[in-house]
Amino acid sequence: MIWRAAIIAAYVALAIVVGVAYGAGGLIVLAYFYFLAGSWVVFLIVWGRVARAAGRWNVDRLDPPHFDR
Repeated sequence: MIWRAAIIAAYVALAIVVGVAYGAGGLIVLAYFYFLAGSWVVFLIVWGRVARAAGRWNVDRLDPPHFDR
């Protein structure tokens, strides 16, 4: 949990440094790249969940549950 906070703090520190050094234009460019990075993270999370769901569906399709009567 601490490493997540450290990563977020590094992103905030980078934004502060870019804001001071390059102003609003730099922050707009940085926000664009943050958006791209966030989009990739969301894509990878969704891709992983879809892949796991497809794997479970395929296993269930190939090996249906056996019910004893």
